[in-house]
Order: sequence, then structure tokens, then C-alpha cells
Amino acid sequence: MSVKWLVDGVIVAGATEKLGVIRFCFRNGRVIEVLAQDRGARFGTSVSFYGTRINPSAAAYVKVPVLFTSRDDDPRCPINLLKDIEKSIVRGSSVIGCTCRDPSSQK
Repeated sequence: MSVKWLVDGVIVAGATEKLGVIRFCFRNGRVIEVLAQDRGARFGTSVSFYGTRINPSAAAYVKVPVLFTSRDDDPRCPINLLKDIEKSIVRGSSVIGCTCRDPSSQK
């Protein structure tokens, strides 16, 4: 999906503020790529739930805060990688890890 197309559609609908981006799971790394290209022009924040395939080098170009969430023990979305990415982003990002149990393992 084109970022310009999305933003133009929202502007036509009457929005005048910056947009937020929310992404869950597979190909979540695309959020970081979009924010890095945008450099704060159209997007004001983002939330990344269980992000996978994130390019850490793109994070240095992100100019808006991102909230990253993941399970502490998720090998596809390691907390230590998210914390490194958090440090690369210019302003106000956070990482939240949880020690959630798999519901299927509960008896």
C-alpha cells in the first residue's frame, strides 16, 4: 500500500493531524521501513505488536516514538533486539515485554 495514497485518503476525509501506524505480527518490520522513509512528515507515532523481520539499521531514521510489544521468550521477536532498536530511534520509544503463558499449556 502506498503511504501517499493512504495519507491523501485521510486528508480528503478531513483529518488534519498526523497519522499513527499499528501493525501486528508478520512483516511488522515494514512499519519501521515506512517510518524511516517518512521521517516524521506524515506519521506521529506507531505501535508494533510482535514485530518480525525488522531492519535495525532503518530505525536510526525513525523520527517518531514507537511502542514495541513482545513476549519475553519469543524467538521470532526477541526483546533484546527490540531494545537495541529502541535506542536507535531518535525520540521516546519504549519496549514492553510480557511473561505471558501459552493458554494451551494451562490445565
